[in-house]
Amino acid sequence: MNFGLSMTISLEILKEALNLEIPAKGFLYLLESFTSFAKEHNFKTIEIGTFPPFDYVILKEIKNEIQELLVGFDVINHLPSWEINLAYQNEELRKVAIAEIKNLIIFFKELDIDKFVMHPGSYSSMNFIYKLIPDKMLATVKESILEINTFAKDQSVQLSFENLGGSNLLFTKPEEFVFFAENGIELTIDTSHAMITSIDTLEFINKYYKNIVEMHFVDGKRNEPDYHLPLGDGGVDYKTLLKRLEEVSYPWAEAQGFSPRVSYLNAGL
Repeated sequence: MNFGLSMTISLEILKEALNLEIPAKGFLYLLESFTSFAKEHNFKTIEIGTFPPFDYVILKEIKNEIQELLVGFDVINHLPSWEINLAYQNEELRKVAIAEIKNLIIFFKELDIDKFVMHPGSYSSMNFIYKLIPDKMLATVKESILEINTFAKDQSVQLSFENLGGSNLLFTKPEEFVFFAENGIELTIDTSHAMITSIDTLEFINKYYKNIVEMHFVDGKRNEPDYHLPLGDGGVDYKTLLKRLEEVSYPWAEAQGFSPRVSYLNAGL
């Protein structure tokens, strides 16, 4: 198993970055803080996050600086979830959201990054409307997911979709991921997202181990906000989960000729 480190940033560091007058400098500040921590603690596999306001237009201005900070790491990119809504009923807005995801995949592929993960959302700000049209909303999301997944395959990169948690209307429960399995779409399972939604992560592993390529090992507490706590500070029984992965998911995956990633411990930055 390959353990890595995700770009978990303290709110203090995030606040400083978001308040810098030049957004590009804000992203570099976040990335430098994270990669310095990863190097200090000898992590080779890292997952970096991209999220608004650090969009494709901003990132392409600092491409060389980003590439320099990532030298020596095996990098996964977490595509943006904030403000990127795959359920937009306004078709033009949905096209813009998908275009941003595609542009970021191309951008990071040019930096030799070929592994991506993303949320199949976000819907929270529109929940009161989407509850009125659940079938239509679900159809829109599935259309978006299939388009992005097909694009990723055409670009020869690995893309997985993450289970959601909390107040999200979709893709929190294991039974909602049949669509992914039926379409050969790969999954990332986040233990904190499952815990705060009172879902047993073992259900995901038992049902979808053939689709799981990445795990986010983060702690959480039932029915509380998604604070992404360090392991041991919440209710996630990560030892049992690791044992189950060894029993089913990872031997199967290695037999197929690829090595999934077990990621990530909370850095506590």
